[in-house]
Amino acid sequence: LVEVEVIPDAYIVSASAADHLAACIQRAVMEAVPEATECLVRVRTRSMECPMAARLPTPQEIDHHVRGILAEAPGVGAVTRTVAHFARLAPSVDVWIEVDPSHSLNDCHGIGASAQGLVLDSGLNFDAVKIHLDISKTEPA
Repeated sequence: LVEVEVIPDAYIVSASAADHLAACIQRAVMEAVPEATECLVRVRTRSMECPMAARLPTPQEIDHHVRGILAEAPGVGAVTRTVAHFARLAPSVDVWIEVDPSHSLNDCHGIGASAQGLVLDSGLNFDAVKIHLDISKTEPA
């Protein structure tokens, strides 16, 4: 994770201008730092942060929120990873969950759809939620 705070030398007067600037910087950082898995760019205008961006949850807050929502979800063994994305001043998240390999393909599809619905309906106003299932069999120790 790379977090960048930008204070532009020209006054950014709209949320769309701040979003455009953040997207350009995010793309440049991801190209310059290939090992980075995600980049959060916060744009501040003068001494004030863009008010709409200030209301976005951090990737850490999203991770904690998603893990809490899915902790007791039926069929979800564990949340192994989350990756937050921010576009058009809305968060999106990719979530990797462990699923028991004894489940049928149809069951796995239902578990993923249920997990996606729980996260979408959880109150953080996600633009998109993608669930990735890890059904690899773990060997007993």
